[in-house]
Amino acid sequence: VGDIDAATLGPALDRVFGGLPAKGDRMPVPEIEVTAKGTETVPMAVSQASIQLGFPAPRRDDPDYFPAIVMNHILGGSTFTSRLYRAVREQRGLAYSVDSNTIQLKHSGLLLITAGTRADKAGESLSVIRDEIARLAKDGPTEQEVAEAKSYLIGSYPLGFASHDSLAAYVLSLQLAGRGRDFIDKYPGLIGAVTPAQVKAVAARVLQVKDPTAVVAGTPAS
Repeated sequence: VGDIDAATLGPALDRVFGGLPAKGDRMPVPEIEVTAKGTETVPMAVSQASIQLGFPAPRRDDPDYFPAIVMNHILGGSTFTSRLYRAVREQRGLAYSVDSNTIQLKHSGLLLITAGTRADKAGESLSVIRDEIARLAKDGPTEQEVAEAKSYLIGSYPLGFASHDSLAAYVLSLQLAGRGRDFIDKYPGLIGAVTPAQVKAVAARVLQVKDPTAVVAGTPAS
């Protein structure tokens, strides 16, 4: 991207990539399902503990892809307004950082929740995180939460490719996902069309996992 034309770019690409074969043999990639394996504690003599929880999430070609993005923002994707931030940090001061992210690939999908806290507060932090997960899975979000999440996601979207580097990286991600450039124009409408009912359904689908995979690295108080 940027101030370059095809006549200049073509020879440069040939110099860098001209020796590669026109087609490659792709290795088959199996479908990967995130499984529930319970909680594992990795004892470490440190003052801080790191917490991670993993849930199976919709893949990028799943009809629940966009509702999952909105759901994640409400749960832990927003830096200062998410449910996890309010419950874990703002209300109880248990952790400096707590958030969630969706990793939506072709052959797998993952919702990853991470938190950093004092080692002696790891158990309490994990309990509060689980309570918030269960509440969203059971009751779903409020209409206001969905409206605010959609407004933020749509409004902040252009900031993700405000520089040449970020725009090039984003267009590459579209190619890897098999999407055209018009996805940039379609995205706000696709997020805007998400309903509270869809977010509630995907929250129940993703978060109602019995004994989900969780890892605590540290030495939490018993």
